[in-house]
Amino acid sequence: MHTQEHRRGIAEKQVAVHTIGTGGVEDLSNSISDSTMSWALLRCKQNQASEEKLVAVACHCADMRQFPNAERDQVIAFSSRVMEELGTADITLHVNQPQDLPGQLNAALRRLNVHEKYQWHDADPLRAAGIESAQDALRAVGDATSAFNWVLLEPTTLGLHRAGSGGMDELKDSLPHDKVLFGVLRFAFPRGDCAPPIVKHMFIHWIGSNVSVVRRGQWNSKLEEAVRRVRSFCDFAFRKTAYTLDDLNLEGLIEELGRVTCVTCSDSRQFSVKWYLEGLEDIDQLEQPQAPVQTPNATNQVCKLGTKSLLRESAKHTIQIVREKDRHWKWVLLAASECSEPSSGGA
Repeated sequence: MHTQEHRRGIAEKQVAVHTIGTGGVEDLSNSISDSTMSWALLRCKQNQASEEKLVAVACHCADMRQFPNAERDQVIAFSSRVMEELGTADITLHVNQPQDLPGQLNAALRRLNVHEKYQWHDADPLRAAGIESAQDALRAVGDATSAFNWVLLEPTTLGLHRAGSGGMDELKDSLPHDKVLFGVLRFAFPRGDCAPPIVKHMFIHWIGSNVSVVRRGQWNSKLEEAVRRVRSFCDFAFRKTAYTLDDLNLEGLIEELGRVTCVTCSDSRQFSVKWYLEGLEDIDQLEQPQAPVQTPNATNQVCKLGTKSLLRESAKHTIQIVREKDRHWKWVLLAASECSEPSSGGA
């Protein structure tokens, strides 16, 4: 927990090397204190065959919502400036407690892996991401950390028709007018201060306008089986039967979602299209939705940090070493200290 004195003096501090290490994320996580702010740069691989990735980490070790606005702005501004000093990274994580780091990193690496496969295998993105069956797709949509957020099942064997990560608009582009389809869409509403997103699902029963009466009866008979199949992977807040694309108006669906669910959120936001689209942006950018956002007040606090260098020379040097491939040192952990103190650690 940050003390009042520590928060007041954050703008007067410099950042120095606390520890360096040669292990992985577990080693780094065990070295982070749960009582003070710290930052880290980690070089890691998802597996032996993958390329190394640079991961920038901010650990505030406290719920930022408990701070008064002025203090929170100052802490966020200082932390944001330190993260900039770490340099560009493949993944940026913000965690409240050090024990959260391994899980968040694994989830981010999985999402990054999906994104890279999409880039290099545009001809067959589903297969490239390991989605080869309806079961694979439903499992992905039920996993809040997966990039995939919708799936459609064909009506005869309930096999995979199509799946994707582009949300409602992409799903609607995949609806034929001569078919009955069953599907599910995941809504994700990101929250700040390292809180997990609010996740809800909607079951979709699509009946195309050009489906014959006979076919409609045959295919609609699979409805309850499709409901059971989807529910085995994710529960859904409500069901929607649609005959035209206008029946899947995003604003109307989100309003209905708000009526049938109870929202618990620190900032008391109501479900909205804007909030939903923020969640899609998080998937596109492969960033954690919990990352603090700089406010105008926070920017002002950055300007008040003074003329002293934010990072000590030893910290800058060690960051450069960790950024270089094939180096012995895999991570560096930084912490704030008084400007008059000598630098701790080095490489």
